Amino acid sequence: MTRAGTRRAENAVRGNLIVAGGVIEKIAAQAALDVETVGGLGQRHPGRGRRQATDERPPQVSARVGRGTASISISLSVRYPVRIVEVCEAVRTSVTQQVADLAGLRVTHIDIDVSAFEFDAGPSSRAR
Repeated sequence: MTRAGTRRAENAVRGNLIVAGGVIEKIAAQAALDVETVGGLGQRHPGRGRRQATDERPPQVSARVGRGTASISISLSVRYPVRIVEVCEAVRTSVTQQVADLAGLRVTHIDIDVSAFEFDAGPSSRAR
């Protein structure tokens, strides 16, 4: 058998790899959290005006996976004060690299929704 024929036979034996959308969502959520000023979406409780760090969940992510590509939507919070455009660019870079490195998919589109600002819980940031 020729060398090219051997490679085709090896590829046929190995099969295909299918990465589920849920896997991409988890990778993207963690990659977004790797950016220093990004947080998840905390839960508000009645009677409390601000979110607590203990209430924090990861960013909300949805992903559509196609043939070797992924399209991702992320909803997250950022710590105030930051430049939102710079944070979003850092998130895009981190998510694109992590999805490519860990899942072997090319990210074709990322929507980022900054849903909230997180404020320090120090005495100078008390609600009045």
